[in-house]
Amino acid sequence: ISGFNISDEIYDIIDEIYKRKQRYVILKFNDEYTNLVVVKKGGRESIYNEVHEYVTTECAKSFCYVYFDFNYKTHGGQARDKVVCLKMGIPEQTPIKEKMIYASAYKSLQDSTKSIINIDCTDKASFEFNYIVNILLTKHESTN
Repeated sequence: ISGFNISDEIYDIIDEIYKRKQRYVILKFNDEYTNLVVVKKGGRESIYNEVHEYVTTECAKSFCYVYFDFNYKTHGGQARDKVVCLKMGIPEQTPIKEKMIYASAYKSLQDSTKSIINIDCTDKASFEFNYIVNILLTKHESTN
């Protein structure tokens, strides 16, 4: 998809997540699929459960993008802090047009926000905190 806009507000919030001033932001397209909009954000005190609850209730039949600053420990006990871009949605429950738009816009979003760690969450199991942390441990533990 081309021709969609990412506002300065969204860039600023994502920047605040990387600077450890915000914990997360949830983004969706507007009804016309021309702009990404902030539907929810959380300060540093926020926990992943807030994202999980929102996605499983409010996005049950649609997609959204989430930038989240994950805190976790490596298998060796070292603390890690990684900002991850998630595309979240269950394809079987989403209209075809929306699936196509979110899939095609995902790479543009990653590139324009310089996202390094990106995870496609496409079923309820993949929405779980431990599932995502396990991916971080197995695929990204060597990156700082």
